[in-house]
Amino acid sequence: MFANDAGARMPLDGGWLCVEEVAGGDLSVIHEVEGRAVGRRSLREHTGLDGRWAWPRLLHGPDGVPWLLAVNLDRRMAFAFRFVGEELQQGHEARSVFHVEPAEDGTFEENLAALADMAASRDGDGVELALTADLAGHATRRWRLGAPAPEQLPGGLMMIDGSRLADRRNARLVLNRPRKHPDNPLFTPGPPGAPDEVRVFNRGTVMIEGGTFRMWYAASQHPGPLDTLWQRIPNWQQLMHVCYAESDDGIEWRRPGLGLVEWDGGTDNNLLPNLWRMPIIVKTDRSPVAGEPYVCTEQLFPATPEEAVLHTSADGIDWHRRPA
Repeated sequence: MFANDAGARMPLDGGWLCVEEVAGGDLSVIHEVEGRAVGRRSLREHTGLDGRWAWPRLLHGPDGVPWLLAVNLDRRMAFAFRFVGEELQQGHEARSVFHVEPAEDGTFEENLAALADMAASRDGDGVELALTADLAGHATRRWRLGAPAPEQLPGGLMMIDGSRLADRRNARLVLNRPRKHPDNPLFTPGPPGAPDEVRVFNRGTVMIEGGTFRMWYAASQHPGPLDTLWQRIPNWQQLMHVCYAESDDGIEWRRPGLGLVEWDGGTDNNLLPNLWRMPIIVKTDRSPVAGEPYVCTEQLFPATPEEAVLHTSADGIDWHRRPA
């Protein structure tokens, strides 16, 4: 056990909220009143996530309710949980430390670094989370997590999940867990010379239109000689671009030749014009450009939080850059 607000034990409803380590790397969240456990929950059971849980931190959040922060060491991610009423809410605000490693064959991996430590503290009307990676040259990363607040929408109050409630009794949120397809990975890099030869990323958009699955995804080109890579390309994301694919069932995908962007001396490829790296596509009747219902926003290159661009399209294929 640890001291209040510094570790894994704090007052709650005339008793204590505690977190204990369990054999096998699990954590047990306990509500203890008069020396008796009136509620106990395995964090592994509560989240459905396997792996080793560590570094529990309990503190009073900015919204006046207890927060539990803990790291899943195998997933290399930190999760935040709120204890609302009598129940521990589902984890959210997952954070981790990314790093990029080039390989000798010209490919590169964007991965989560193994974590060496976590700290959590109250920060005004938020909670500060600090993660230290077990990786030379990486400084401690800090994030500020704000307390969730109800959103007043036209017609009433919209409750997205239990974390937006001050108390919750005789009701529970049930989420159906997705199952991975046995043939995964369903979509892999293209053949040699293709614009997605090196990597396809799990960033993008899939939507169904007229019975057809449409996918806009991030891809990577070959970086060239590795010995001069970081001199030629200071930001590895400069190697990214956006491609398009279609499927009749969401399992078997085809890359149509769009003829819009020149690549390796020809235009028989599935590259999309103007889009850069993380294609979050929305089809909306509120598009700022008449007749172009497909909208995509993204940061300029090099990426900065302050600058963004807007793209619109009539068909989701031929994209035009607009002032944002």
